[in-house]
Amino acid sequence: MADVVKVPRFWLFFCAMFFAGGGEYCLTFWVASFIRLDYPDASMFEAGIGTAVFAGGMIGGRMLPGLFLTQKHLKHLVVCTGFAAAVLSIFFPMIRSLNVLFIMLFLIGLATGPFWPSIQSYCIDRVEGDMTTIFVLLSC
Repeated sequence: MADVVKVPRFWLFFCAMFFAGGGEYCLTFWVASFIRLDYPDASMFEAGIGTAVFAGGMIGGRMLPGLFLTQKHLKHLVVCTGFAAAVLSIFFPMIRSLNVLFIMLFLIGLATGPFWPSIQSYCIDRVEGDMTTIFVLLSC
């Protein structure tokens, strides 16, 4: 563990994991409240559906890149999906239809899903050290 934390590049990946986790958690936690507050006619059931749609997008975002991309494309995946999620999220306040919001949540879930596993995998590829130790430290 001491060898891993001495590598400056590890701390870059550690910060990336922190922000990726914060963005993922924020959207997961916030979606239901957003739907209930901004769509007064929406039920708690619809708020739950919104969270589930976002989670479904995240599942796809975690599984699909693993099927179609190689290790050397992970950096581009994280940058492009991060940019896509940020740009798509800007439009939340402008959406007035719950159905359009669900589509947007799914797309943002697709963009948010690859962050954690891609950052971890890319870190393992770029930082020397025990893989298990790096995974544990990044997950902390």
